[in-house]
Amino acid sequence: MPAIFSDPITAGYYSEGHPEAPFRVIESAKRLSSAGHSIQTPPDEISAEDIERVHPHSHSESVKNGTFGDPDTAAHPGIDAIARVSLAGAVASMRSACSGDPAFSLMRPPGHHAGKERVAGFCYYNNLAVATLAALNEETIQRVAILDIDVHHGDGTQNIMLGRNDVRVCSLHQFPLYPGSGEESVGNCN
Repeated sequence: MPAIFSDPITAGYYSEGHPEAPFRVIESAKRLSSAGHSIQTPPDEISAEDIERVHPHSHSESVKNGTFGDPDTAAHPGIDAIARVSLAGAVASMRSACSGDPAFSLMRPPGHHAGKERVAGFCYYNNLAVATLAALNEETIQRVAILDIDVHHGDGTQNIMLGRNDVRVCSLHQFPLYPGSGEESVGNCN
């Protein structure tokens, strides 16, 4: 069975009526647990080095201080700490998978809309990009393929990885939906 990384702390923020809501991970974790899957808590910390391979320190500071400006992404109290737990889950999942043990990160906030220096679409840090560049920092990993299956285009991940020869990004999404990009990607994954 795959290692499933989740942490109840990631359910610790909520905006009334917002589609990115805690029940998504809470209910999924309950159902997986009742089906016999073991839910593991990821390590408490994500290294600054892992984050800064993708996001500059100024980005981390804007998330920590709530000084970013995105109308869809709220500056919840403590969101930086919660988002870092989500990052830790993505990196722990990657490390498990790279060691030969299948893994899944069941965390929030999501990440695929966050760019190098911007929050967007409920995403504060780009979990996929951070885990991918951490994997490529390992001696045994030479290339990574990202298959992003979501109703929305994984624009942040695609933009961060654009031009890299060691990463291929394929986003399967509906168009035209938020963020309004992705049409040009049809049939032409990074």
